[in-house]
Amino acid sequence: MHKAILFIKLNHNMKSLILLLFLTTTLFCSSCKKILTKIVMKQQGAHQPEIENKASIIKHLNKKNIKPKTLYTFDSALNFARFIKKQKGFPRSEYYNQNGLLINFDEDKACFAKSKSFIKTYKINSSREILLHHFSEEAKKWQNLDGIPADTLGYKNADLTLVYYYANFAGRMNRNHIIEIENEIKTRPDIKINLIIINSDIIETWKDIDKITSGDNNKK
Repeated sequence: MHKAILFIKLNHNMKSLILLLFLTTTLFCSSCKKILTKIVMKQQGAHQPEIENKASIIKHLNKKNIKPKTLYTFDSALNFARFIKKQKGFPRSEYYNQNGLLINFDEDKACFAKSKSFIKTYKINSSREILLHHFSEEAKKWQNLDGIPADTLGYKNADLTLVYYYANFAGRMNRNHIIEIENEIKTRPDIKINLIIINSDIIETWKDIDKITSGDNNKK
């Protein structure tokens, strides 16, 4: 395939879920006040999902000179759909402690600024509630841009592992936050923070991609 991006027609169920994410993605913090308008969606660059590949993902990141050390996508349409179904919007951050266990942090009830504050104030062996959900279980659902399964031990040798989910279809804002996170991590030289970026777009190489498309997609 020569084109980096394809137009995609989603099946009805997936289209409804994506529409919900469109609306929620535009709920962002301006002194923690929620704003929801079509104008904001347009300004932030939110658009209907398009099928992405390695070249298009890198192209979008290069526009902001973002070169993440560890970048994954979902490994299948099934895992993508399950993730989308449980989300309340983008961006999404998850934090795992030095043992690979998920730290209870409900970002949906806070501004993205709260996520940055978490990095700033985090302490090893924090008293925050730990959920019995392990990093390796999530990592089984990811692959790198060449289709190679993710490292399920990616939390090792780190005091804190931050998994940041973004999507090109959700607009520029959630992609730009990567820069803010990287800068915030630099303010914590006292602890080792492992940043893992998950592109949450639809990937053209998924073998089960027909599960979430209508089957009559027209290539650009």
